[in-house]
Amino acid sequence: MNEKLLALLATLLIPMLLPLLIRKYGLKVPPRKWAVWYAFWIVLASLVVYQIFTIKHELLVEPEVLDFGGEETELEMIITNNGSGVIRWEIQSPAVGWISVVPDSGAVGSEKDIVLVTVNRSGIPPEPVNFKLNVVGRAGENESVMVRIIG
Repeated sequence: MNEKLLALLATLLIPMLLPLLIRKYGLKVPPRKWAVWYAFWIVLASLVVYQIFTIKHELLVEPEVLDFGGEETELEMIITNNGSGVIRWEIQSPAVGWISVVPDSGAVGSEKDIVLVTVNRSGIPPEPVNFKLNVVGRAGENESVMVRIIG
């Protein structure tokens, strides 16, 4: 189930369930405390709903192309969040032994994450190689970086 929906349901259901629990166990709660309790939960629910529906993620990956040419062995890729909140991301790279991506996952808020892409030239095929590194966010964001290598 969607995380946003679960948070919303939990926030709205807790104040509804409390009176049932109090009646079941025979606790005596003065009416004034009930008013304070409900005011607290209404404010909390409002804040949660506001946060759930106003956080916008915008995953951005630069540069669009990593061109290793015939000699480069290391290039940097920068991952940023142009929205609000924190985006958890993961890089999907091809299953070959001659490329490594460090780190291959992380979380980015207002800062920038720098990813080092390294190529082991001894394992590259002789013909030019082109492929994509996909950066996937956990909330469904997806950005790609084209990688070009001349063997």
